[in-house]
Amino acid sequence: MTSLPPASVASVASVASELAGDSADSASDLLPDELDLADLVPSTAPHTFTVYSKSGCAPCNQVKKMIADRAAEFHCRVVNCDEWLLEGKETFLAFLARHTERRQFPFVFFQGDFVGGLKETDIFLSFAEGSMG
Repeated sequence: MTSLPPASVASVASVASELAGDSADSASDLLPDELDLADLVPSTAPHTFTVYSKSGCAPCNQVKKMIADRAAEFHCRVVNCDEWLLEGKETFLAFLARHTERRQFPFVFFQGDFVGGLKETDIFLSFAEGSMG
């Protein structure tokens, strides 16, 4: 199995400053009130998946079910990206470009490291199941 490359997890401040130039506050000011840059940062907590999902996405639903069914000992934080795609698309796309080259939902991270989508998460879980058995 090919090892999965870790992704560096950007802080909210570094994402904001990249988007706003010199002023990190400017990026936050450009977002509607209901969107918060902190919501985009994947969890680095032990045994935690972060799944970036959107409504009507079959692979998103499949990956969330797969994690729930096969990884009961892990936590799963789901980030619903519908509002980001409607109201903060540029910020969201900049975030994705910083963390991954992938352009299709879902986007799955484990402990802050990018795993991939549905197929890569299946491989990751198979590896995790094998190492725990």
